[in-house]
Amino acid sequence: MCVQIAILTHTKRACNNMKMGIAQKQNISVQHRIWNMNEKPQVMTCEEWRNHRFQQMIEAGARIGVNKEHDMFKIAWPEQAPIIVSQAEIEADWKRCYLKKGVKA
Repeated sequence: MCVQIAILTHTKRACNNMKMGIAQKQNISVQHRIWNMNEKPQVMTCEEWRNHRFQQMIEAGARIGVNKEHDMFKIAWPEQAPIIVSQAEIEADWKRCYLKKGVKA
């Protein structure tokens, strides 16, 4: 009889602890929702995003050339054929990759 009572009280405590954990998690999520409501994410413009991506590519070993006359960029990776990219393609990539993450311009 004593063993059964000990088991019941132990499981009852476990349930209470679990309920308390859920309530705390819900409270924390409500606090985040309330306090972070006015904060808007900093949105990169297409030019800022392009410069950031080009910097990442340069650090990875690519060489980038600019043709300002036609708004074209030549991206050359080691031991690969160079790629020519237009500004319109970069803007489409910015919309597809960056803005798709839920950031609104």
